[in-house]
Amino acid sequence: MTPDDISKLSTKTVVNCLGVNSGDVGGAKGTFKTNQGQCVLVRPSPGSCPVYIIDDDKNAAIVECPDGSLYLSSAAGPKSLSAGGFDAECTQQTCSDCSLICKAVFGKEVSAEDVCESIFSDRPTRVEGFNVGTVSEMYEKTVVQNNGHAGAGVAASWACAIETARAVKRARVEK
Repeated sequence: MTPDDISKLSTKTVVNCLGVNSGDVGGAKGTFKTNQGQCVLVRPSPGSCPVYIIDDDKNAAIVECPDGSLYLSSAAGPKSLSAGGFDAECTQQTCSDCSLICKAVFGKEVSAEDVCESIFSDRPTRVEGFNVGTVSEMYEKTVVQNNGHAGAGVAASWACAIETARAVKRARVEK
């Protein structure tokens, strides 16, 4: 995300969960390090899971997507990508990291054979620690930070999500 990306958005409030690798996006100052990661989808979901569930011990999370697929994420990082953007070892690790959550929620584990899609992205880590609740103005938009977590669901965890929501609410009230 760049300042130019923000200028093109039609919304008046932006929550930056991506962080940045260079530059300053509305107060997202700090030293960001790259952290490549993979999320996988299992379609259809083996059952209902309408809330985001995190296993802090495994650094893993699951949630059911609106289209009925199950989203799995963990700290597993790709070693190398095949031509189709798939890392079999990483996919297996993500499924393994999420196995206890799936067993508790659905009564069964999911495996790499159940995966229908994989998504690779950068989930930057902020060396100085999480950047949560910083509010600034940019291009007549309120920008609230919730980044630097390195993925695996921390940005959506209760504490970070609550602090971010409070910052957005305060920014709207102050306007």
